[in-house]
Amino acid sequence: MSGLFRFIPPRVFQVLLIAIGVLWLLPGGTLLTPAWPLRLVGVLVFAAGLALMLWAHHPFIRNGCEINPYKAPRNLMTTGAFAHSRNPMYLAFIVMLAGISLFANDWGALLTPAVFFAIANGYFIRMEEERAEDTFGADYLAYKGRVRRWL
Repeated sequence: MSGLFRFIPPRVFQVLLIAIGVLWLLPGGTLLTPAWPLRLVGVLVFAAGLALMLWAHHPFIRNGCEINPYKAPRNLMTTGAFAHSRNPMYLAFIVMLAGISLFANDWGALLTPAVFFAIANGYFIRMEEERAEDTFGADYLAYKGRVRRWL
């Protein structure tokens, strides 16, 4: 894929961040007044998502795994964060969006984690699981049998 917008998970995350920013600037939709308690929770939730992303991403790259969801996988990650979730980076994006949505203190922003989940679950993960099964066969099926897709 080429062009200005490649339909990849980080771009979807960025578009949803922009949507949160737009919703934050629009009047109405406030969840809580005063906002500071929710903003504090939002920062903590975002930090948890960021920690999960770092826990999953660095070993993934260090082990030479293919990060592009459109390419065939090179290695099967089953340790670290991947021992608990088959998709910890997608989960991290969702948790970070939830944290930012809480910080924004806006009802509409709370839809963004659900939108990311629907796109990841219905498109990216389905495609990646098919490729992983074709590439790794029984090893992937055994991993899939013992580790849940999300948590």
